[in-house]
Amino acid sequence: MNELARASAEAQGFANIALIKYMGKRDSGRNVSVNPSLSYTLPHLKTTVVVSDAVSGPDRWEYLSRAGNVALRLSPEGERRFLGYVRKLCDLWDHPQSVLVRSANNFPADAGIASSASSFSAATKAVAALLRRHETAAQLARLSRAGSGSSCRSFFAPWCMWDGDTIDALDFPVGDLLHMVVIVDGGRKSVSSSDAHLRVTTSPRFAGRQDRARVRMGQLLDALTHSDWRSAYEISWAEFQDMHELFHTSDPPFRYRTPVSDRILQECADLWAMHRDGPIVTMDAGPNVHLLFRQDQKAMMSQVRERYSPSHRVLSSEPDVA
Repeated sequence: MNELARASAEAQGFANIALIKYMGKRDSGRNVSVNPSLSYTLPHLKTTVVVSDAVSGPDRWEYLSRAGNVALRLSPEGERRFLGYVRKLCDLWDHPQSVLVRSANNFPADAGIASSASSFSAATKAVAALLRRHETAAQLARLSRAGSGSSCRSFFAPWCMWDGDTIDALDFPVGDLLHMVVIVDGGRKSVSSSDAHLRVTTSPRFAGRQDRARVRMGQLLDALTHSDWRSAYEISWAEFQDMHELFHTSDPPFRYRTPVSDRILQECADLWAMHRDGPIVTMDAGPNVHLLFRQDQKAMMSQVRERYSPSHRVLSSEPDVA
């Protein structure tokens, strides 16, 4: 029998961009962060996962070839981790049958654009659909967290706050935002996010990290609640700089930021200085620069995209913005 004619289910998971970062684990077994995080969900950056019962043999992964998907080859460790998580779900839900897992993103993987968040959230949804489960989004999010901590935030929109075992959707008066990421380097990172979580604990700055992040969380929630866009920009800027300083001061130190990243960051700061307005700017554990705009900033967003499109790949939630 054709494997793809057997029981099968498909699901999509979305990336998210954190303004208060998840970096450092209190419980590595359950992927519990040392501090709360706040993220904006990005439905235009997605992973599609198809899980099917296999005829025989071990669980295995294949690339899902479809229009719009980016060519993907998982590393042996990445494949082991992904399939291991799917198998844990199958075992939890009493499904001993081996499975074929096919997946792909519409954006580069392992490049600091939250591909693990989208991938593991999609896998959780797909396995649950295959096995006709009825868990709530919150229950699925907690399961997904074991595969990738940040994936728990991808079950909620437009904003999600994750603090320990609490994972909540939030909304703010700033409304739906527009997202753009300037791809400085779409290749696989030399230091994985999982390794970064371990390495940052060697930084002398890590001891105060939890307190700094909690203070910024309170400040950012207040700024977004009161539509204080400039404060939201300044708090988010300080937060990602703090995270990258952990990388730079670890033992041994490591870097994701490049001279090109720093040039783009400076140009964003110059935009704010010139117009007294601009996007919220942040970076994840990678070299790429994320920008969030308000709906009334579409013209500015278009100008920024025109600035970088000739020399960089730019992914945007508004591909046709004027």
